[in-house]
Amino acid sequence: MKRIYFLIATAALMIVGCNKEADKQDTVVNTKGTYHFEITATIDNTTSKATYSSKKVVFGEGDEIAVIGTKDGVNTVYTLTGVQTGGTVTFSTDLPEGTTVGDYAYYPASIATAGDGTVISWPKDVDGAKVEVPMIGLIDVENNKTQFKYLGAIMEVAVDNAPDAKYLIFNAGTAIEGQYDVTFSGETPSITARSVSGYYVNAKINGNGTYYIPVPAKTYTSFTFSLTDSEKSYYYKQRSAVDGTSIALTRGMHIDMGTITNDTDKIEEWWHGSPINGWQSGYDRYIKTGENTYQLTVFNPSDDPYWELLDKDGYKWRTDGEENWNGTVTKRDIKVGTTGWSFKRGGANDKTFWVTLQDKGEEGWYYNSGNWDNNSDRGWESGRVEIVLGGTKYTMEKYGYGANYGYKCLDVFISDDSSKSLKFNLSWNGTDETLSGVSESLDITDAKPYGSFVWAGENPINVSLTRGNYNVYLDLAILNFMFVKQ
Repeated sequence: MKRIYFLIATAALMIVGCNKEADKQDTVVNTKGTYHFEITATIDNTTSKATYSSKKVVFGEGDEIAVIGTKDGVNTVYTLTGVQTGGTVTFSTDLPEGTTVGDYAYYPASIATAGDGTVISWPKDVDGAKVEVPMIGLIDVENNKTQFKYLGAIMEVAVDNAPDAKYLIFNAGTAIEGQYDVTFSGETPSITARSVSGYYVNAKINGNGTYYIPVPAKTYTSFTFSLTDSEKSYYYKQRSAVDGTSIALTRGMHIDMGTITNDTDKIEEWWHGSPINGWQSGYDRYIKTGENTYQLTVFNPSDDPYWELLDKDGYKWRTDGEENWNGTVTKRDIKVGTTGWSFKRGGANDKTFWVTLQDKGEEGWYYNSGNWDNNSDRGWESGRVEIVLGGTKYTMEKYGYGANYGYKCLDVFISDDSSKSLKFNLSWNGTDETLSGVSESLDITDAKPYGSFVWAGENPINVSLTRGNYNVYLDLAILNFMFVKQ
């Protein structure tokens, strides 16, 4: 996977699409001690709710704006709801008697703060399907109308091949979330950070589609976009700005940030059970080595020549005969910990052997196996094995149970998808050696989070994976490894 190269289209200036021409305010006090306040907006023949149409924001039935009302020296934010009649949308609400409406109207309503009217709060959580660019409008008190002006820009992002993604998260690389002061030059507003700390705008999405993220007008460099699940914990995909990229966004600008395609590799979960690992699932995981292909190196003891193939749920799979070392495997309703449905390696005891699994589509999973000519000594007593990822060391745990070759390291945290060097260090017979390296440079990415290396290879292994926690598995006998996202 290459680091992201966003298709940054020429920014198109968004056309202000909300001139509000209002009738006089109805100031008749009703029996509830309130009076009706409204602002009438003239819209360009729209029929939809705050949608993105011809590069402009338009209002529709049910949209909400806000004003600030003052009574007895106390400021309160009031929400006005839009009602559409033909091409006109009227925003209204009932206000307490004696309330004076401030100078400004705000869209979306959530940005208004109960201050002096020139402080807004940039939204942290938005509906990604809507174009809700923060705007402010000076209220024409005499005519009860306003013309909204943009305070920020909009980023458009397409999401593909991620039907389960629930959030598109924009990390600005700098603090943007919080409060801003609004100032005017004539009728043109601008914003200045007043109290900002959060880096994120979280756009709620529904899988594949085109979505919109409102951002303050400024220059952005080290930003990222991430696709996450409903808990914002599992990152399906993350894309970063190209190093050195600088995007200057001005008020009212619309910019196409291209498509985020989820190409995260799906790694099936297969396990090898035998007396070497105590007949347990969770030890000796098959490592992906190619398209729909998995491999593992294991050992067959002389006193118990049986072993099992287990899926992620602990169910057993086998060929038609227990001594068939190759063929299509089928699942039985027998789980780990129960007897039966095992392979038998008769006539080849005390042997290191290899196993491959291949998904052949409609033909099912094909199992193949063969003996090593000589046993590897790496599985007997290898000492310490470490992962060194971007300078951070992680100790790998050997599965134990004697002569197996499997190592694992659980919950390796990767903070972002920038490139990090990977090495495997081994304490072997009292000396430290660097195992990792390849004949040619190897890139570990979301699309291919696995690979093989050679003993003391000179070329680097580069890891660029989406942010999250990973389990790392190593076959020390043949130096296959893989990163599995949790």
